[in-house]
Amino acid sequence: LPECPTVLNLLSSRYEFLVGFFAAVLRREVTLLPQSHASDTLRHIAKDYGAGYCLTNPEQPIDGLPCVGLPPRSPTAQWLEKVPSIPLSQVVAIAFTSGSTGTPSPNRKTWRALIAVAQATASRFGVKGGDSRSVVATVPHQHMFGLEASVMLPIQQGLVMHAGRPLFPEDVRTALEDVPGKAILVTTPFHLRACVSATVHLPPLGMILSATAPLSRDLARQAELKFLAPVKEIFGFAEAGSIASRRTVETDDWLPLDGIVLGQEGPDWTIRASYLPDPVRFPDRVSIHDDETFRVLGRAEDQ
Repeated sequence: LPECPTVLNLLSSRYEFLVGFFAAVLRREVTLLPQSHASDTLRHIAKDYGAGYCLTNPEQPIDGLPCVGLPPRSPTAQWLEKVPSIPLSQVVAIAFTSGSTGTPSPNRKTWRALIAVAQATASRFGVKGGDSRSVVATVPHQHMFGLEASVMLPIQQGLVMHAGRPLFPEDVRTALEDVPGKAILVTTPFHLRACVSATVHLPPLGMILSATAPLSRDLARQAELKFLAPVKEIFGFAEAGSIASRRTVETDDWLPLDGIVLGQEGPDWTIRASYLPDPVRFPDRVSIHDDETFRVLGRAEDQ
């Protein structure tokens, strides 16, 4: 990789993204994760954050930015004798908000933060290393939820990570047939509704994990009945990552992940965690219950 402080990793293959991401980590380069791949947005971020190049697919260059592609895989590549050690305090990524409520804001992610969220998610859902499960995801790995659930969760728990990003229901079925065991399907309400509405029959699933938008109880119930798998939902935002979960058919309330502490500063509720340098304000209005669960009332900017 070129000598640069930051890199835009736009590789579409989840496997190639993973290779490029950790190559950058070992070079102490910070990976920028914009939510939009529009050329103007990418050039603006590259200028502001010193990105000297993009990691891209050969057929998808970015106008105005130097692009680097991964070389072909070598069948003679050797395993490293020792797994590299990454300092927990090292900033490895900067995730940007969508900008739907203003200018996209940067959020620095340390290696410790990514590990902590992956471990807390695995603990909450009973995902154990070596249980021969797989992860198939319809969400982009450059998105914070996609990075946490479809990249960090598999590599921290020893799961099979499907490299593709299936889009249509038939693509999802094919991807699930490609992997061993009962897979975890990491998806969104939009994709889940398409799969429920289609006539496609998916292979047996271990769990469906949804995020990025509110999931209705009716859709969750339909998915559980059709695919015979529990539907779990993650609540989070770029500033803090994943922070809570629920089984949507059972409750409207969210249970914070292990290590998440809710607090209040004036009229706002905040998130605290050992891996967050400062308290993070909820972007939503929430109602906190005595058992530390909470209910989301709506976006603060909408009220």
